[in-house]
Amino acid sequence: MQFPASYLINVKFFDVEAMKAQQPPPSDALLQLKERYEARAEAKTSEISQASQIAEGYDRMIKIAESLGGSIGGVDVEKLKAGKEVSVQEARFADENGFNLQVNSRSVSTYKSVQADGANPVNFSSKEEALQYASRTLSALQRFAEAINTYGNGDPTVGGEYTGTNFEPVEGYDEFNAHMKMQEARTQDNLEASRMRLVVEAEILSATFGIDEPIFEIKDGQVGIRSFDMTYRGENIAHSAGGNMAEYSENGTLKMDKKV
Repeated sequence: MQFPASYLINVKFFDVEAMKAQQPPPSDALLQLKERYEARAEAKTSEISQASQIAEGYDRMIKIAESLGGSIGGVDVEKLKAGKEVSVQEARFADENGFNLQVNSRSVSTYKSVQADGANPVNFSSKEEALQYASRTLSALQRFAEAINTYGNGDPTVGGEYTGTNFEPVEGYDEFNAHMKMQEARTQDNLEASRMRLVVEAEILSATFGIDEPIFEIKDGQVGIRSFDMTYRGENIAHSAGGNMAEYSENGTLKMDKKV
C-alpha cells in the first residue's frame, strides 16, 4: 500500500492505538496459521533429539510387549531392547554430527547376509514393473560405481582406500571447520555404503533376472557396469549396455537410444 505524500508529512498526527482498536478481529484461519507457526518455532527451539524420540518409541513398544507376555509382533522384549540400543546409538551420531549414517546396522547386516547366502529374487506382477525395477537398479549401480571411482580410487572392497579430500582445520574458524569435517565424514560414509550396496544390488539383480555373468568389473582401475541381458518369464526384456538400459522390442531387437 502506498500513502499520499501529505500523509507522510503529517504522520505525527496518526493515532496508532486508535487505528488498532478499529481493526476487525483476526480470522480463524489467520489464528490457526499463527498457532501452527508458533508450534513449529517452539518445537525447533526445544530441539528434541532423534535419539530421545527413538528411545521413547522403543520404550513404548517394550512396555506393550511386556504387558502382552514378552513379545509384540513376534519380536521379544530382549530383541527390542537390543534394537533400541543400536538405534539410539545411530540416532545419537546423527544428532551430534548432522547426518544419518548410511553404513548402519541394517545395511551391514544385509551386506553380510548377501555375502554369505546370496540374494532372493524380486517378484513382479507385470513386465512393466520388471522394466522399471531394472532401470532403477542400473541407475543406482552407476551411482555406486561413480562414488567408488571418485572417492575410493576404483576399489570396491569394503574398508578400502579413501581418496577423497582430507580437510585441514583453519585456525579461528571453528564453525566452518566442524561443517567441513562433517562433509568429509559424510563422503566417507557414502563411499562405504556404495561399496556395500554395489554388491547387494548386483546380487539381487542377478537373482531376479537370471544373470549368470558378473554385473560389474574393474577395468583400467575403474569400476564399470558390464553388458548383459535381463530376462522376465523366459523373455529377454532389457539389455544393460555398460549400465545404460535398452528395452527389447516385440520382434527381439533392441530399442537403442542416444545414451546407449
